[in-house]
Amino acid sequence: MAQDTNKTDIVVLSSDEAAAHYETGISGWVDRCGRFWGEDERMARWAGSTHQKCEEYECDGIIKKGSYCLICSYAKQRNRYNKMPKKLWDEQYPVYSQTLDLWFVSKNEIDEYCDDNDLTYTDFDLVIGEPMYASPISEDIFSDIYSDTVDSLEEIDPVLAGLLKQVNDYIATSTIPLSYIPGKFAVEIETEVLGKSE
Repeated sequence: MAQDTNKTDIVVLSSDEAAAHYETGISGWVDRCGRFWGEDERMARWAGSTHQKCEEYECDGIIKKGSYCLICSYAKQRNRYNKMPKKLWDEQYPVYSQTLDLWFVSKNEIDEYCDDNDLTYTDFDLVIGEPMYASPISEDIFSDIYSDTVDSLEEIDPVLAGLLKQVNDYIATSTIPLSYIPGKFAVEIETEVLGKSE
């Protein structure tokens, strides 16, 4: 079915008269869609509303019910970022920009991005990445296909069991990260270190 592109969403707050009304004949609250809520005015108004007021940071913006306020969401993100412990970045690990949802591996790469997009380091909300390493592989991954009489991989295939041990021995000593996640430290902004903090 084709959608009516000319149709506009209506805005109904829980405090609006259209959100709900009180029916004297049935002695209770009925939302604007006709559902009866008895004496529960709060639920009737909530069910009959399409939008709500944002209650974060005294914003009072109007947002769709069940959605969130982009302005306040960003403010909360900035607040969390500003409370993070700071650390100088030595470029050993990449950094993640919470604002841009991008990873950067060097200061030169960030400098180029700043030049291309007219930004400064303070626009990025940079967080130092935390390396993620491979975890040991348990032989339990094969346990679902063992017969009831088998207790270990060694009993069935000692060669495979030996290779699995070699892999796990390598994993235990490997210092090569497979990926990175945003870590606990924000990048400390210093002109002489980052070059474009202003």
